[in-house]
Amino acid sequence: EIKELCEQYTAETGQAFQETAYPRIYSLTGGRPWLVNALLGEALYEMGFGNDVAKTLTAGMIDAAKDHFIARQDAYMDQLVNKLTNSSVRSTLFPILIGGGWKKKPSQEDLDYLEDLELIKKSPMTGWGITNAMYRELIPKVMGRSLKDELIHVVDRTRFVKADGRLDFRSMIVFYQKLYCENFLTWGRRHDLEGILAQILLHTFLHYVLGDRGRMECDYALGTGRVDISVGWGYSAESGERR
Repeated sequence: EIKELCEQYTAETGQAFQETAYPRIYSLTGGRPWLVNALLGEALYEMGFGNDVAKTLTAGMIDAAKDHFIARQDAYMDQLVNKLTNSSVRSTLFPILIGGGWKKKPSQEDLDYLEDLELIKKSPMTGWGITNAMYRELIPKVMGRSLKDELIHVVDRTRFVKADGRLDFRSMIVFYQKLYCENFLTWGRRHDLEGILAQILLHTFLHYVLGDRGRMECDYALGTGRVDISVGWGYSAESGERR
């Protein structure tokens, strides 16, 4: 269905798609129609990848469009923040975000509500989880918006970039551990994130440090006991090659 939708764009504009773009679009959106259209609109029009239809739209361009879309979704994020203030939503969603388990199973009404919002889905393999990769990144970012103001005052992003342009990942993680230990009690209460601060702060910290040069992806589900995060960082090698 995603390929058919992309072929409609091709028929209307002449824009060609690389074969690897289709599975990437699906992995990011979970096939949600409005999100697929939003992502394609971001790539083709907002970012201008469609200005030259002779150029094929690649999976890398789709990733760049995803980052741009998430970075500028202020209006949508405000709507999402309002929904996440609901105590039933938080008690249902928080254990999923940390890979934990529900102390008390949510009511079917609460589960149906979150499913109707397309925030969660149940997989026969992994159980309850966030609907798609974009939401797995967007929801913690929304919840950590107020934490970013704290980080601006205490984190110098340039300290984690080596002289050759590569990311000093070990230094970054050691700094984060110290930051968390020094602030978890105060910030957890101040931002109403007690019990989930470690995960939300880490997401917010990584987003802030990586900025426009890096990329992160997250994976978590109810009962897995963990949150998996993948971090990518672009830099120029001595040869001048972009990596």
